[in-house]
Amino acid sequence: MKYILTVFVVLFLHTVHGQGVNFFGKAICKTVIKTLYYRFDDESFSPEQSVQIERSNKEGARILNSYGIEFKEDKLRAHQYIYFSHMVKGIRDTVLIQQNRVNLMALFALIDSLDSEESVISVTNDLFLEDNFELLTGIVRTLRSEEKQYIGEYMVSSNFSKGTTTIRLDDAKIYHAQHSNERDSYFFMNEEIGTWELGSWHYNNSYDALKVKNIYSFNRNIGLRMLPADIGSAYDIRIKEDRLLYPTGFESMKELKRK
Repeated sequence: MKYILTVFVVLFLHTVHGQGVNFFGKAICKTVIKTLYYRFDDESFSPEQSVQIERSNKEGARILNSYGIEFKEDKLRAHQYIYFSHMVKGIRDTVLIQQNRVNLMALFALIDSLDSEESVISVTNDLFLEDNFELLTGIVRTLRSEEKQYIGEYMVSSNFSKGTTTIRLDDAKIYHAQHSNERDSYFFMNEEIGTWELGSWHYNNSYDALKVKNIYSFNRNIGLRMLPADIGSAYDIRIKEDRLLYPTGFESMKELKRK
């Protein structure tokens, strides 16, 4: 899976008893919000467990409300899940609440397997508070006849992390990629989903390419999600005769092998 470091510099990781764990990202709503609430396990949301939004920026029809909150590691290890919401009452056990929870057991299991040491663990976690993530990333697009030949599953190895990436291009023009090594994936986001279509290579428009766009990153095991970034949320799979060349690092491409 192709990953490019972005301005979201994250995930300095190791477990030291009592260190800080910082969650930060965008709380995405249709309106500006001032407060973000959190709860653990089967608790209720309450004003006592909340954090103030740092700033709000409009992006199209959505408002990106930036937040950050730091916990002591010991506090988080005492719980199974942490949930986030922009409202206090009447929203327990909804789809939107479930999608905005982090599996703390899975998060710490992964952190404990790492080698680097930092005084604060920082975790990017964008929250989709009013949009169903599965519907948001599952937009169906019309397939052109010349695009049908590219439908299928492929595999590629990476130049900069261990493991392989499985790529799926489906007939709804949805792109899905899953990296086999969760431990080595940037941001702990080992899956991507976006859209694809036939076009021209951005380095040289005389070459054909599959244009992959609007890529969301996520980890379904932990529950972390990230909006498409300014850098790395679109790239090209170059078409060279009967081969598909996938970007696996800076100025590096490898052939996708059809499964």
